[in-house]
Amino acid sequence: MATSSAKPARLLAYREAGLAQVEAWEPEVGNLASALSELRTALSGRDLPDGCDVTVLFHETWFDTLTRNQRHLDEWVGDVANGFVRAGGGDPANLGADQSFTVDDSAISVGFASRAESEAQAREDAQALDDILGEYGLVHPYDISNNPDLVQELADTYPELRDILARAQRFAHDESYAVALVNELGPQNVRTMADLANTFGIAHDQGHIDIDADAYDGYVVPLAVILGNADRSGRMDDDVREALFDMDATDEPPVAGTDGDTVSGELADMRYRSMALLLHAGDFSAATTADMAYAIMHDSPIHPAFYDRSGFTNPVFLQDHRALASNEWAALAALERDDHAANLFYRMDRDEFPGELENLFVMGGDPGLRVAAERLGVSPDDLRAEVQQTLANTMTGGILEYPLASGTTYAPETVELVARLVQAANHVDAHDVVRTAMAQISTPYTLDLASAAAGPHDILPPVRLPGLSDGDIDGFFQEVSGSEAARVALGQNAAALVVDQIGLDANAIAGGDGNAFGVGGTLATAYYRELGEAWHAVQVDELAQREALVAGWRSFTDPVVDLVSGKIVEKIPVVNVAADLPLASNVVDGVTGAIRDGINSAVYDNLIPRPELEAMTTWRDAIQNDLRTVVPTALYEDEAARQTLLERARAGQPALYAQITADGEVTLDEFMDLRATANAAETQVEKIVTGFEADMAFNEVFGEVGG
Repeated sequence: MATSSAKPARLLAYREAGLAQVEAWEPEVGNLASALSELRTALSGRDLPDGCDVTVLFHETWFDTLTRNQRHLDEWVGDVANGFVRAGGGDPANLGADQSFTVDDSAISVGFASRAESEAQAREDAQALDDILGEYGLVHPYDISNNPDLVQELADTYPELRDILARAQRFAHDESYAVALVNELGPQNVRTMADLANTFGIAHDQGHIDIDADAYDGYVVPLAVILGNADRSGRMDDDVREALFDMDATDEPPVAGTDGDTVSGELADMRYRSMALLLHAGDFSAATTADMAYAIMHDSPIHPAFYDRSGFTNPVFLQDHRALASNEWAALAALERDDHAANLFYRMDRDEFPGELENLFVMGGDPGLRVAAERLGVSPDDLRAEVQQTLANTMTGGILEYPLASGTTYAPETVELVARLVQAANHVDAHDVVRTAMAQISTPYTLDLASAAAGPHDILPPVRLPGLSDGDIDGFFQEVSGSEAARVALGQNAAALVVDQIGLDANAIAGGDGNAFGVGGTLATAYYRELGEAWHAVQVDELAQREALVAGWRSFTDPVVDLVSGKIVEKIPVVNVAADLPLASNVVDGVTGAIRDGINSAVYDNLIPRPELEAMTTWRDAIQNDLRTVVPTALYEDEAARQTLLERARAGQPALYAQITADGEVTLDEFMDLRATANAAETQVEKIVTGFEADMAFNEVFGEVGG
């Protein structure tokens, strides 16, 4: 068998450079057309000699064609590169510049390098599909069970449709092909093909026609891939896209012998199911994914009307496609895959209550749980954790991870979203994993919540989260605090806030400034008091409160400090659509993964002995030992503070200073052995502990054991 070799990284670099040039040309295509149109309009009103006209039509058409052809060729080169990576089992996120792949030629099918050939093939395939579809419309479930002629017609039609779609899927990564195919089909045929996805599923579930187990992989998946690629190109006709959202079946041919209202309801149910099937199987643009999820969450029936004939609901099939057990779960799974789509979804505001962001209230429910449990043959309680984890992942992906990856953590649209999340939390009763997600989402805004809790003060940083009342903040902390893991996450945030503020004042601490950690102390005290009040309000046991408090100190990581301080935003590379770039996504995954691991470790692996919790009677018992590490570390990591204390050691401990600097490097352990460091650190530790104890009685805020 013939083989070919390529270096995909170089092909991808060519693609990026070529597309950059095309993107510079594309606006000029429109500018040229507008300028020529204005010129022709101006000339049309003048009495000019015969033959005096603007005759550059060829050139403007040529420029448009050149631009379109070049974009197609650049994208085709990228498709070839990705084809080699897929066929060779490579990692797209870690390609070496000279890494070479040799694969069988048959393993790569990426359409045509020529846009004209690609679009010609698409038109040919669209015509073939149109010939097969004929006058097909929606097929009522009753007819699948009781109309043998129609059943036979479906059985005869399916293989040919499947075969054409299989061929089309091979070329679907070529956006020019996918766009030409769906636009040539037009809205009616695309709508019919979407309807048939569900129809074949019903037939397959009931075993009435002989379309083996490939009804999903042979029909739904190829159709979804084609539609998704066309949609992501941005060149799908608007009326074709709108056809996917047409849930009104009243314009379809009537179904003989059935009640019109009943038919309308059942067929609408089927169309929502088709949308869920395509959304789950395809890779649509972020905007379309969010819109589909919105339609499914808000408009589709909570439970299938009449008989459950939704298609692809056989329990055996669902074991391999669990999220398809309900439309809502399928929508959440699609949002879970696409952080940008999840971000758009949670920022949607389409009803009569502006600013409410209604999708946030999904977090207080069990989307699609009852239907999914029925179809999988389990109790809702057995399935709830799995559905809720999917929901929680969409929240962290859309509200925390996408803003991090796209550099919009503190952009107006994100702080508005987070502020509305804080408000919404006051009105829901969420599952524990969702509460933990909310705690993680709040991490970059810990400083804002602390400053808001401390109240208006000239020396405190401004609160970036708009429109929050004291009741909003109280309600947020109370709702989140119902979960043990979420309490630990909040405890991590509180500890990281103290660490960050100590770091900001490291130079002042080294210099013996008596006002060092003044602002930090005010912020930290307010945040801890807010936690204590919330934990009391939701009746968290005193020992559980102390455990969360201390576990937070023992398990926080550098990424948590970076998030609390806002420094992490500076560390994540942002280039164009950063959320789609492996480099940015990998960094974000590493950050949020470290936080999750820290929470899990604190909750499950590092349980604090009960006697230790019972013995804590003061703040000193809870955090003093941790501070004795934190403060010297902050002094060491701040270059100015480190030099100040080293100079002091050179004067006061010359022999030790000479010993530890002999190799040109001073380690943290060596730095901590210096008397100057120990004195500065112990003074500040004592000041912090005493300050906390003065401002916030430990037993009052976190409960007196047995009291």
